[in-house]
Amino acid sequence: SDVYKRQAPLIQSSESIDGAIKAVFEDGREDECIKHLKSFIQKKLAAIDDKCTYNHQAFYTSVEELIQVQMEFRALKDDIFGLNQKLQSTGNSMLNQADELVRKRLIRQNIKHALETLANCRQCMTTASKAYRQISEDSLYPALKTIRELEQQLTRVAEFKVGIVLQQRIPVLVNTIIQKVFDGFCKWVEPETNLDHAVSLGEKHMEVAHAKLQNPNSADDLDDNLPLAETREVSLCCHIMESLKCHDKFRECYIETRNAMFNNHLKIQNPRGRFIKRHEIQWESYFATVCGVFVVEDQIMHAYAEQFTSKIDLQEMWDKVQGRILEELEHEMQLMTADQHLDLSDHTSVFAAAMSSIGFESDTIVTYVKSSTGDFKEKLCTQLADVFQRYALKTVLVPSRVQSESDYVKTEEATFYCANPNTVRPPLPFEFAFSRSYVELCEHSKHFFQQFGAMSLEDDDVFDNKEVNDSLNAFKDTVLEVFTQNLDPGNMSVSVAVQCYIDMSYLVTKFASRCEAEWLVTECGAGLGRPAIFEKMLEELQPMFKEHLVAVITAQVRLLVLQAQAQIDWEAEEADSAASLNPSRFTQDVAEYFSTEVFVNLNRLEPERCGLKASEVERDRKEIEVQLYGAMVQILLAILEMAPKVTKVAFSAVDRDLQAIMESLQQHSKLRTLKRKECFAPITQLCKMLTNPGEVGRAVDPQYRQDNYESMVSEKWLVPVLFKYEAGLKGQMIGKTDDQKDVDALLKALGAKN
Repeated sequence: SDVYKRQAPLIQSSESIDGAIKAVFEDGREDECIKHLKSFIQKKLAAIDDKCTYNHQAFYTSVEELIQVQMEFRALKDDIFGLNQKLQSTGNSMLNQADELVRKRLIRQNIKHALETLANCRQCMTTASKAYRQISEDSLYPALKTIRELEQQLTRVAEFKVGIVLQQRIPVLVNTIIQKVFDGFCKWVEPETNLDHAVSLGEKHMEVAHAKLQNPNSADDLDDNLPLAETREVSLCCHIMESLKCHDKFRECYIETRNAMFNNHLKIQNPRGRFIKRHEIQWESYFATVCGVFVVEDQIMHAYAEQFTSKIDLQEMWDKVQGRILEELEHEMQLMTADQHLDLSDHTSVFAAAMSSIGFESDTIVTYVKSSTGDFKEKLCTQLADVFQRYALKTVLVPSRVQSESDYVKTEEATFYCANPNTVRPPLPFEFAFSRSYVELCEHSKHFFQQFGAMSLEDDDVFDNKEVNDSLNAFKDTVLEVFTQNLDPGNMSVSVAVQCYIDMSYLVTKFASRCEAEWLVTECGAGLGRPAIFEKMLEELQPMFKEHLVAVITAQVRLLVLQAQAQIDWEAEEADSAASLNPSRFTQDVAEYFSTEVFVNLNRLEPERCGLKASEVERDRKEIEVQLYGAMVQILLAILEMAPKVTKVAFSAVDRDLQAIMESLQQHSKLRTLKRKECFAPITQLCKMLTNPGEVGRAVDPQYRQDNYESMVSEKWLVPVLFKYEAGLKGQMIGKTDDQKDVDALLKALGAKN
């Protein structure tokens, strides 16, 4: 029992039963534990039986009470059913009469409602008819208001067939209105139609901008006269958009057509070629069109509260167009002439002013065009070079002859020609000393300075002294370079060369000074009071053309004199008596060339004929002759150097021919006899020394050479000629002849032999 008492709490707890059993077995009291467990089980079974007996008795009592309640409920139900039957039989007649009354009242209400409905239907049909009529008459906005009225009326007949049909027609009517408005809007925004309208607006804005640039103070009221864009279709479109809330459709159309216009139609290569005529880009028309387009866009943006485009959209469009214009300029400016370049500069300035007036800055375009001033000046110089090159390559130049008073005045104005103020105007026809080509040179030269000044004014509104000097230097460098590269003595006649000399003398002495003093000031914008430098800058032209004239004559003289190489027997030992009296044939050719070509044309340089300063032309005429005679001497000396040997007889022939040439020149030459002899002195003295007996021996003395042969003793050609002469002397069997000894001594005296 102690064990049971000790383990009982453990047994009652199923969680500890394992521990209790283990404790029993550990103590060795299994039997005692089983006995007590059986006793415990019996007690519990007895308690359970008592509990069940009590609960079963209570259940039977409750069931009997429930059966009694059921019987009473069924009796009550039968009473209620009986009472209900009596109530229904009493109220049936009353209900039938009430139903009949309700039915008759409903019929009366339905008749009244039907009459109202018919009136509403008639009103809806009248309104719908009105809407159709307004649409057919293109009264679209009133038609839209009528449709809105119809929609309100249809709410009262919506369930009827007529209401349903009319309700179905409303979207059709609205779509018809939208389509009509859209068609008109599309026609208005169509690129080519819009450009036709925009160009007139752009031209007007460009005119106003040009007027403001010319005279900013007097153009304040010009903006008031600027026309407005025709936007009736846009106004109607805005009303429709606002009423129907269909902004997207119209905005998409607007943006699409605008993109098409900006991308395809608003570029130089327009589909209709509106900006190109005769293969030339019409920049003024192009800029006016671009300006007009943005005028329209700006007015629409402000008038319709950015419903179609915003300021940001317009700025993006302008950036694209400006970028395209820069691309076009970059390509086209390389192909432009100087005239086109200057016109472009004017147009871009006006265009920038016009665009600025509507809020779009064009500084990039203006800066790009102005930054190309160097290219413009280069083109201008190239254009000038082409004119002077054509002049330099002319094969025919004759004095300009005018037949009428107007031609005379035009020539005077073009060349700044000024006759002697003390004489009356010469009778017509009149022949100027300069050529018609010179008149054209003057016109192009004035045009050169005018454009140079215009571009300078475009850059900074002033043609300052530095820019004037740049223009003068550019002119001088261009002209000198052209003449240096293109003057070809071999392809020009004496007549043309003389005319060139006269023309260039007029350019330097007559045209340059007045062009600088008058034209640059009155027509080009240069300042007053500048020191005169242009004539001095061009003074190189006169000696250049004087040398060119000498070269032209020398080239022909060379061909004539070189005939002596074949006509003189350089190795002749014995003189022919007939030949000693008759000069070589080439001397006649030289004399004829000088008399018929050279002197005839040089006589045109006489002051009374050429109209130039007497002292200068006479000086140049004499210098030309001196250079010609010197060139002839050099040609003869070159022939002597080319011969294997030259005999004394050959030198006699040379002296004979020289005397014949000098005699033929005497009649027409402007040089004094002494001066002509001085020109031919080197070769005449050479012939004298080598043909006169004993003269070579006397020339061994340095003092004698200095006194009698001053013009040739220092010449490099003397020694080679002496060797040629030595080779042509007759020898003897033993030793040297006296002539050979003299030549040998002279060569030693000159340091040519040891």
